[in-house]
Amino acid sequence: MNVLSLFDGASCCMVCLKRAGIPIDLYYGADIKKAAIRCEELIAKYYGVNHIQLGDVTKIDYSTLPHIDLLCAGFPCQDYSVVNSRKQGINGKNGQLFWEVVRAIKAVKPKYIILENVTTIPEDTLKMIQVKHRINAKRSNLCLMQVILLFVALPKQS
Repeated sequence: MNVLSLFDGASCCMVCLKRAGIPIDLYYGADIKKAAIRCEELIAKYYGVNHIQLGDVTKIDYSTLPHIDLLCAGFPCQDYSVVNSRKQGINGKNGQLFWEVVRAIKAVKPKYIILENVTTIPEDTLKMIQVKHRINAKRSNLCLMQVILLFVALPKQS
């Protein structure tokens, strides 16, 4: 399985896939924080995963990647979190990074998508994704985080 993980952080997607026994052929991580990148490298080495760091999500040329089976993204939550009294949702500086996830989905057309964020992500944002991009979404609340599983309705390749 080829995986693209945006805002990869501590590579939780990689850890979960490996713990579930799901094989990873290539793992592309994207993050800008040095500590996160170092963490990704160590986790990839520990699990023996072929890991390629792509850097800043706003600068990725997705046409250079091979077929991606799974796209994971834990996009920044500051503009969606109830603890931020000045949150601006999808219009905030960090909230707008969500559109980089949409850009990636359109470009790589993965079979599976897993998005993770706080439980306060607006329902209208989810509905917009479902309608505009023909994606079925299923919410799953875990503690203070929300995992959004998206299954892309793409035509079968011949």
